[in-house]
Amino acid sequence: LTGLRALWRPLLGTTSAWFLYDVVSYGVGQYTSSIFTSSTREGTLWYLLLIVVLTMPGYMLTLCMGRFGRKTYQLVGFL
Repeated sequence: LTGLRALWRPLLGTTSAWFLYDVVSYGVGQYTSSIFTSSTREGTLWYLLLIVVLTMPGYMLTLCMGRFGRKTYQLVGFL
């Protein structure tokens, strides 16, 4: 119990970041068909490709996290 007292701030920050990510990620994922309407299979595949391409910068920046540091990376992610 005393160990949790020292970790409450980082734990709160981590859980808040994950919660916000999950809300946005699952929300967009569930309503993708409503946001990007397409009548053909090819159009749907193009929209899925667009979503994947939009997530790539975040994945690529994680490779550079050692250079920038975790705190800086988190701060930039919230901006």
